[in-house]
Order: sequence, then C-alpha cells, then structure tokens
Amino acid sequence: MIKNTGSIRGMKKLAQFVTQIVRRVLVASKFGKFSKYPRDNSLELAMLSSSEQAYSKSSTSLIDEIICLMTEEKVYKCPDLDLKSLSERLQTPSYLVTKAINEGLGLNFYELINRYRVEEVESLLINHDHKRFTLMAVAFDAGFNSKTTFNTVFKKMTGVTPSHYRSRNCFVSNLRDRCGVNV
Repeated sequence: MIKNTGSIRGMKKLAQFVTQIVRRVLVASKFGKFSKYPRDNSLELAMLSSSEQAYSKSSTSLIDEIICLMTEEKVYKCPDLDLKSLSERLQTPSYLVTKAINEGLGLNFYELINRYRVEEVESLLINHDHKRFTLMAVAFDAGFNSKTTFNTVFKKMTGVTPSHYRSRNCFVSNLRDRCGVNV
C-alpha cells in the first residue's frame, strides 16, 4: 500500500499507478480480455524497487511500441511476421516481447497478430472497394498466408465463417443503400 505521506514522490507513484491501470483497462477492453487480464496487486506498484519499476516502465512502453507498430505501421500485414522479426524491429530480446504481450495484453504472439488481421479483414469486407475481391485475396491482403488458418481464426474470433460474414454485411449494405434503412 502507498502510505499517505503527502509528498511529491508519493503523488508521482500514485500518478504512475493510475496511468498504468488506465492503460491496462483500455488495452483489455480493446481485446475483450478482462477475465484473463493480469490482476494488479492494488497499490503495491509504488512499493517496487527501482529496478522493478524500470522494468515495469519498459514493459509498458514496449506494449505501447508493439501497439503502435500494429496500428500505425500495420506490421501484421506481413505474412511472414514472426516473433523474431518483431523483436528485431523493436530492438528488444524476443523473451521480453513475449513477456510484454503475455502479461500486458493477456494474449500470446499469434493471438495478437491474428486479432489485428481479423479486424483488417472485417474492415476490408465492409469496404465497398473490396467487394470485387475474393475472400482469399482479402485474407492475403490482411497478412494471412493460409486458407485454413484464415478460416479457423476468423470463425473463432467472430463466431461466423468469412463467407457468412461477407454475405451478411452485403445484405445489410444493400438494405441500407436501397431502402435508406440504417441497421
């Protein structure tokens, strides 16, 4: 527990703790992983040694860097992306990248990559410009390199097959276009 000393040092530790909790909640809500999300031991973060705090900060910034690479540079679109290449890109040992993903996001490396790929496929399937492409062309564009993996991962994460997802969204899109119905 943080003792109420009223000092600036205590306030900084509290601010760091709150920032970390907010970041974890935002990341957990993005991936829907509240139940698997590592539990923080109350305000004990402030009681960590300086080396443990440094690791905690570096782990948090590593998660930020990983998410930045995924969202801004879309490295998940590379079909041969693996832990080693991501680690090299981050200039961080692969065991630290794995630990940051596992503990910080509650996912393993491939779950993280595949979540971004499925989100990309979903956005491409909704986009009118991609209606003329086959499902596999869209999957390859999102970074999948196997039909089996694509179908399995997509169904696991969305609950429907890619073709059913596309047909359902085409129906909704056509209904919206023809009738002006907002579904």
